[in-house]
Amino acid sequence: MLIITGHSVDLYDADVVVSAMGSFFKLPVIRISDNKVLFEYIDKPKNRYTNFTTIGTTAHNENPIYSANLTSPLMLMMGNETMGLNKAFKEYCDSLCTIPMSGKSYATSFNVSCAASILMYEITRQRGIN
Repeated sequence: MLIITGHSVDLYDADVVVSAMGSFFKLPVIRISDNKVLFEYIDKPKNRYTNFTTIGTTAHNENPIYSANLTSPLMLMMGNETMGLNKAFKEYCDSLCTIPMSGKSYATSFNVSCAASILMYEITRQRGIN
């Protein structure tokens, strides 16, 4: 499931539909604009599954994603490409993780779609899903 918050992309914009090749039509998507409602929504699986975790992403050299346990039920929280996760989301997360990058790189972070792809690959790798 994909949860969209705040000022985010219009999923039905023609460019978005073309670039996503319509794949989000196969994925449940909800928009929640109020943080309190979002946190209440996330608290439901947290209360139901004792090992459910929320993992936030950050470009600020936190825990490398490959060292996080991604085998239990989880939610990834990703910020926008300009500012990253806001303070409230960072504080709500159980942990913050980073995609390690070379110190010699000129880039300091990935765009959201690249970062999401890398994170979902790591989840799949750790879970041994082929």
